[in-house]
Amino acid sequence: MQKARIFLAIVTLCVICSIANAQGTDPCPSISVNGPSRIVPVGDIATYSVKVGEGSRIGDLAFEWATSDGIINRGQGTHEIDVIQPNAGITATVTVFGLTEGCPN
Repeated sequence: MQKARIFLAIVTLCVICSIANAQGTDPCPSISVNGPSRIVPVGDIATYSVKVGEGSRIGDLAFEWATSDGIINRGQGTHEIDVIQPNAGITATVTVFGLTEGCPN
């Protein structure tokens, strides 16, 4: 009986979240990071950008980028950076500041 109650509580919570998302009342926007759509030659510029979904304006947010390799050439603190492509694979990550408290950033 306990398992059934827990399952029902989870299903109810998921339905409530789905309704909130459909009605646009979820305070947490989606976040996506986009990078080059091609292989970038060593030494060329690779551009990465972050898109924050509905409910947040880019101008109200701050961004902190990090890369696993390469040099951020332009854009630290903005929604888009240019990185000088290193002689290796690269991972670019961004932390978004200014979202509603409790939202993943």
